[in-house]
Amino acid sequence: MKKIAILILGLLSLNLIAQDPQLFDNTWHLHSLVINGDTHIPPSNNEVTNVTANFYATNEFDSTVCDSLEGILNYVNSEFMFDVWGVTLGGCAQQVNTDFQQLYLDTFLVPSINDPFTYTIVDDGNGSKTLTVTNILGDDAIYGSQILSIPELTKDSFNVYPNPSSDKVFISTALDLTELVINVIDITGSKVFTIDGNKLKNSGINIRDLSNGMYFIILTDVDGNNTVKKLIKN
Repeated sequence: MKKIAILILGLLSLNLIAQDPQLFDNTWHLHSLVINGDTHIPPSNNEVTNVTANFYATNEFDSTVCDSLEGILNYVNSEFMFDVWGVTLGGCAQQVNTDFQQLYLDTFLVPSINDPFTYTIVDDGNGSKTLTVTNILGDDAIYGSQILSIPELTKDSFNVYPNPSSDKVFISTALDLTELVINVIDITGSKVFTIDGNKLKNSGINIRDLSNGMYFIILTDVDGNNTVKKLIKN
């Protein structure tokens, strides 16, 4: 009996060693979901303020939109699998939240639940970390250790083109550019740079020096209203 207990303890110790301890240091906030190459930003409203995922040292896991997926994980190096899982039932009251929950739970997580997920954690160098979880289909869920703070959207809209881009992007909008301030932020919510709208009347936004990845362009008018579009630098 003693040998069996020691063996079990040893296996548990190996499992703990295989886990990246950074997983347990944070509540992870979903910044974006990439399904079949299309990027989807989680909703932020009075019903769903942000989408979270928690990894616990006890091997438990939970992630919540309106409903939650909960389970017990088994780790092997930079992969994990679900040994046991279940989804709470209740649903969302707002359609935008229902649509995103279906993408996240029903498209990203559940269809791959019996296969290994891979993960990587990157230190962003500004006090935050980025966790990328990839399912067996190659889709990604990108989380941050900090909440992605994007100002509330207005009904006005604008277009960014070409998008994705590796060099320069242009803005098309019915708003008066001379009365706008344009901010570019990264997926951690950190401001990358600010542009005066006057300078965009005859020129675009130079993104040549930005690292590849996803950003957000925020237009702010004189009344403080904001509109947001995502930008992919490649």
